[in-house]
Amino acid sequence: APTTAPTTPAPSPRPTTPEPSTAPTLTVAPTCSAPAGTDICFAIDESGSICNNQCQIGVDKCCDNFIDATDFVNDLVDGANTRLPHACFAVAFFASSSTNDFKDKGLDSLSPMKSAAATKAYVDGHGYDKGWTNTGQAFKSCQELLAPSVVIGDSQKVIIMLTDGNP
Repeated sequence: APTTAPTTPAPSPRPTTPEPSTAPTLTVAPTCSAPAGTDICFAIDESGSICNNQCQIGVDKCCDNFIDATDFVNDLVDGANTRLPHACFAVAFFASSSTNDFKDKGLDSLSPMKSAAATKAYVDGHGYDKGWTNTGQAFKSCQELLAPSVVIGDSQKVIIMLTDGNP
């Protein structure tokens, strides 16, 4: 009996979906505007675990971790200074208790953007304190510092906490 070679099936027909007659139109994405004002409180941990209990109280910035935290805050202040209109700043260093002596040093804790330099000077001038990690007190201090701020339009309140989380 003769053998027949297998046949290849015929290709399937092309889809009959018509090609678009016009090129798609591009629309401009909506732009997001910055809030009218942003009030930022930095809660900076200066507990014993930050410097592994190797520093004396009030001795400048005695360890790399504390220096890194304060440098980071200064970088954020610089960024806010250029990107957020009407930003205001407050700082609460915390360990066993929290200090918000920003006002006591004659600086307005939440002042106009021109206070970026004053905020950085305050952070740079604060010496390490050590103690336990009292994050609850840090939040309370920031809430107190942010409460009296002048609300400009849809001003937003922000707390940025820098901590290692160790008690």
